Amino acid sequence: YFCSLKIMDESFQQCGVTVNFFAHQAQNLPHVNSAGDIIRLHRIL
Repeated sequence: YFCSLKIMDESFQQCGVTVNFFAHQAQNLPHVNSAGDIIRLHRIL
């Protein structure tokens, strides 16, 4: 499964950063309900 999100914060307000998520199961992907949801990223390569 694959999910692509555009993440924006104070350091990247104008263009944001596109992050691609990959998982073996759909339930392991981030669940975003609306703008403003918080996504925590760690162990990023």
